[in-house]
Amino acid sequence: MKTEKNMRNQVLRIILLVALPWLSFSATAQQHMSEESDFIATAAKDPQFTTFMEAIKSAGVTRTLRDIGPFTVFAPTNEAFNALPEEKLNKLLSKGNREYLVQVITYHLIRGKHDASKLSALSDLESVEGAPLSITMNEDKLTINDATVTQADISASNAMIHAIDKLLIPKDVKGKL
Repeated sequence: MKTEKNMRNQVLRIILLVALPWLSFSATAQQHMSEESDFIATAAKDPQFTTFMEAIKSAGVTRTLRDIGPFTVFAPTNEAFNALPEEKLNKLLSKGNREYLVQVITYHLIRGKHDASKLSALSDLESVEGAPLSITMNEDKLTINDATVTQADISASNAMIHAIDKLLIPKDVKGKL
């Protein structure tokens, strides 16, 4: 009886010794995954996206962008917004133009989490807004329409973010601003 009990204890110890490194790795991986922020939290921490985050808040799509995914965001920097004439920027961000603002924001999104290397192999994609986006790779510079990616592969739990230097505006919205 003692031998059978000792044998079970020894088997249990062996199982624990073998499983312990895997269990600790798994716990570490889960902790890391839970620590990775969603798109909204990640972009909100980055000072180059404050105007984009204000636009998202004004459009009323913060919760949606927090809860959906995976997606890729071509996030215009503050400088991209500042490059617009002040009158156009104010009109875009005004409460009366929420519909256009939502169109502009969703034009910066594509379905799926795509890093720069995957994007560089493509020539075009359809935005969440529905209009196509042209992708080119010239001299190690990735461009989306006429915007250059200035910082690539900012990872979030539900998105891959690429900072761009120009605001992307769908053709049907350009004439209305």
